[in-house]
Amino acid sequence: VVPRALAGAEDRAKLRAAKERLAAREFAAAASDLERVAREVSDVPLQDEARVLHARALLLAKELPRAIEAARAFATARPDSPLVPQARYVEARALLQAGKPDEAAALLEARLDALLAPRRRGELAQA
Repeated sequence: VVPRALAGAEDRAKLRAAKERLAAREFAAAASDLERVAREVSDVPLQDEARVLHARALLLAKELPRAIEAARAFATARPDSPLVPQARYVEARALLQAGKPDEAAALLEARLDALLAPRRRGELAQA
């Protein structure tokens, strides 16, 4: 049994190595590494980060259908994650590059409405 602190350090090291491949523009390799990291690590925030970065790496590797699916799957599975906006942005960019501007626009518009909703509630309360 690996002590928890050691396992956490190993998980962070795996994610860091995958991020280095992404930074080195090794997009397909980074996507593969990030997919594996998301499966193997036990820490939920690290899993979330790996899953969103996996979608981004797929986008950058021009694997657009897979990028769209990965981003959607993450946002659906983890709707309360603070990384959902990043996943939706990746999804919208992939949709645009895939020649689906209407879907991308609808996604971005829904996200913008969600961002503005608290502000609108405050303005209505003051009116």
